[in-house]
This record gives sequence, structure tokens and C-alpha cells, in this order.
Amino acid sequence: MIKRLSDPALLDLLFPFHFILNEQLGFIQLGSSLQKLNSKLQVFEEDFDLVRPGLGIQYTFDSINSYSDQVFILRLKKSAAAILLKGQFVRIADEKKLLFVGSPWITNETVFEKTRLRIRDFALHDSLVDLLQHVKVQQMAVEDVNEMNQVLIQKNEQLVALNREMRDAREDLEIKNTELSKINTELDKFVYSISHDLRSPLLSIKGIIQLIPVKEKISGGAAKYLQMAEKSVNRLDQTIQEILDYSRNARLDLKLSSFSLVQMIEGIFADLRYANEYPVSFSLEVSGSTKIQSDKYRMDTLLKNVIGNAVKYRNPDSLEHWVKVSVSSRNNQHIIRVSDNGTGITEKSMPKIFDMFYRGSSSVSGTGLGLYICKEIVVRLEGTIEVESVYGVGSSFTITVPSAYQE
Repeated sequence: MIKRLSDPALLDLLFPFHFILNEQLGFIQLGSSLQKLNSKLQVFEEDFDLVRPGLGIQYTFDSINSYSDQVFILRLKKSAAAILLKGQFVRIADEKKLLFVGSPWITNETVFEKTRLRIRDFALHDSLVDLLQHVKVQQMAVEDVNEMNQVLIQKNEQLVALNREMRDAREDLEIKNTELSKINTELDKFVYSISHDLRSPLLSIKGIIQLIPVKEKISGGAAKYLQMAEKSVNRLDQTIQEILDYSRNARLDLKLSSFSLVQMIEGIFADLRYANEYPVSFSLEVSGSTKIQSDKYRMDTLLKNVIGNAVKYRNPDSLEHWVKVSVSSRNNQHIIRVSDNGTGITEKSMPKIFDMFYRGSSSVSGTGLGLYICKEIVVRLEGTIEVESVYGVGSSFTITVPSAYQE
């Protein structure tokens, strides 16, 4: 706090960039050099930005007065040049007035030229004042570093807390994954056990139905009903067999062996040639080696499903139904392509055909598990399965699997 200023001219000589504020922070006196920068200053908050101190200070008389022991940096808003004033606020004794004493903070010649000031517009201070100002600047830098350190400490504490939460979440996820894996294993075992137990009496029923026409004379409506019962038993047996195939693929490890794809495909042709009431023309084209090292059971299930679908979904408008299979090998991979001239697949059904229980047509019996099982087997063998189809023309399934699967 300083005493009342009796000589404004002397104050202007010592501090040509000074200004005095009233209690409402309105300008009541401007230094001559400050007027050259902006002579129309009216309200402190509208004409200056408080660059420093930045935290906690407000545009009020009491707030600014409470920081009178610190160095202020003010940015002049309405000026052709980006002018910064550096100095201190001092309260005038017995009056509700604040005196700012300081000078422009000019860091290069370009900024100085934009101010249109001259050397005579600046106060000539002795070396002691310059030394005090230098000490204040150093103190300000230390305070800024300390403030930044506090921010870094807070951020570090937040990161530590976040890492702790992530670790807890990861441990919880591992526990849940272990529990889920156990539940899935138990479920697979349960499905396999139930399916196996159901199939045994079902096969007995199937055998009895097939023996009745041989042992007994059946005719008329009874024979028709017996055929319907046999078809129902066959559908149920197919469903149970597909569930068993799915369970085995999910439950059992790979069992690798070397075998011939040609022999396997020809065996499937033989099984399916008379499985349908309509004749089917099969053809097999081979290029390269037909020997493969893979899981024989899974490969047989995969090819039976794909070739079986090609037989099942025949086009009723075609005079001849054919299924073509090609086998080739390159780059340690076997490519098996199964094509037919059947009903084809609609565009709407294409994205869903590998989904569990999805059936694209109700005209042909099925469970909707076949292609889903195929997809799961191919994934287990680290291969791919792709389909191309035109509705009403036919479909082509391309299976790519490693020629020698590495455990």
C-alpha cells in the first residue's frame, strides 16, 4: 500500500505505462505511453486479459488486491499488436483505488515495431529495479513449474487408479471366462450324453419298422402310416446325428492322419447315389496331390454335409441333376470345390446360411445345423469356406484347408 499520489506527472515520468482503477475496476488515470497504445480504455475486464496469475483470481477489486505480492501479466485486447504488460498492483492508501506499475513485455523487434512506440516512451530504471524484476520473473517460473508438477502428480494418481481398476476388471474377466469355459464343457458333455442315449433306442425303433413289412403283410393305409413313421424316425436320427457331430467337433481335439481325399469323396458319392428317389450324376476332377494330413472324421463330416446339401436341394425344373466336385492342391493347401445345378440360394439367405438353425427353405427337411457345423469344422481346421450362388441356377462351395495341419 502506498500513500496518496500528489503528483501525477511524477508518476507518469516513473511509470509511463501505469493506470489507476477505482473500486468498480474502471480506469480513472492512464499513463501517457499506455494512452498511445489505447486511449479509450474504460473497464479493466473488457480491455485486459489476466494472463497471470491464472488460477483463482477474479475480476474484482478485492481479488486483485489479494495478489498484490505477485507479478501480473496483462494482455491488452484492443490493440494492433499483441501487447503484454508486466508489473504489479498496489493499493493507494485510504482510497479504494489500485495502481498498476509496470511496462510492456516485448520479446522481439517485430512486436516492438507494431506498437509504434519509441525509446523515449519507456521509463529509465536503475539496475536495482531490473535485478528485482529478474528475481520476480525467476520466482514466477518456479511457481509455474511447481504448478505443473502438481498437475502431473494428479494425472499420475489418476493413471495409477485407472490401472488398478483395469487389473481388477481383467482378473474378474479371467474368473468369468474360466467359469464359462467350465459350463460350456459340461454342456457339451451333457448334449453328447443325451444325444447318444437317445439314438440307441431310436435305432431300435428304426430296425423294428423296417422288419414289419418283412415279417407281416402290410397293405393299404397301414403301409402308408408305417412309411410316414419311418420318415419321422429318419429325420429325428439325422437331427441327433448332427447334434453329435457338433458336440464332437467342439469337444474333441484334432486327431491327425494321412488319407486320400479322392477315396473319401468317392465313398460319399456311393452313399448318396441312391439316397434320393431322383437320380444324380456325380463327377470328380482331380489336379495335384490328393493326399492330405488332417482330421479324417471332421473332414468326412464336412464333405458329407456339403455334398449332401448339393444332392438334397435339387432343382425340380431341371431334367438332369448333377453334382461336380474338384480337388486341387497348391501352396500347402487343398482346395475342394462342390458345384451343383440345384435350386440355388436367394440373396436374402446368403448372409445367414452359416448361422445355427437357419433354414433357407421349408420345402426340404433339415435342422439348420449342417452348414453351421461345416463352418465350425473349417474354423477348427484353420481353413475357409466360401459360397457362390445364383437362385434357380445352382451353387458352388469352395473349401480351403491346410494340406498338412500343424499342431
